[in-house]
Amino acid sequence: VGAVEAAWHFLKAQNLMIAAAIVLAWLFAPFALFMTACDYLVAFKPSAAPEGLREKFEKTREVWCGIFRLDIPSLVFYGFFGTVKLSGLLALVGVCGASYEANLYGNICWLVLLLASVYHHLKKKESPMLVAVCLGIVLLRLLVVVGAVEAACHFLKAQGLTIAAAIVLAWLFAPFGLFMTGCDYLVAFTPSAAPEGLREKFEKTREVWCSIFRVDIPSLVFYGFFGTVKLSGLLALVGVFGASYEASLYGNICW
Repeated sequence: VGAVEAAWHFLKAQNLMIAAAIVLAWLFAPFALFMTACDYLVAFKPSAAPEGLREKFEKTREVWCGIFRLDIPSLVFYGFFGTVKLSGLLALVGVCGASYEANLYGNICWLVLLLASVYHHLKKKESPMLVAVCLGIVLLRLLVVVGAVEAACHFLKAQGLTIAAAIVLAWLFAPFGLFMTGCDYLVAFTPSAAPEGLREKFEKTREVWCSIFRVDIPSLVFYGFFGTVKLSGLLALVGVFGASYEASLYGNICW
């Protein structure tokens, strides 16, 4: 019906960064619409929802009610979050206007919701993979909207090819490095807040190394030390300690 061709011409008429933000919003919209619809279905017509979905959503509600120590009825809980998601989605796809503020609201709204979703998926011992992919799309779009991507492109163009490649590889690795460092510190200093599966996994790792060196190192010391080593390596890798060859080499060898 010519919709793809019309969309292509529309995107070509936009600034590159605006076009990128629009495409990312379109990519994310079906997932956001599905999640919003599930919230409304469980809130207002739970009898029509599949039993598995009701059980999954009930566990989610229990996680957050347990954190805030409030028993919030399902209708209120999912009615509220469905409305927040819908408003964020409408802002994201431009229904509320093409203003910077509307785009920013839509992005931040979904960024917070998806971060919370990753947390409760881990808490329930469920795979957060789909949510994490959506989080990546929304985070990338936020960076496009606030101008960080455009600024980064200009910065990289000003560098030599090898230096630019090293910077990009460091940025690609940084989220994973930060996640691993965060997990170390979480298990070291607030283990009660860590998901049980993560604690068990890290305990097995500690036991492996303790048996190799024949020393029983407490979890706080073990993961506090490795978390700090990882953090220092990550900071060196992304250039916080300067753009020197030595700092880059330390960060690389450390990791």
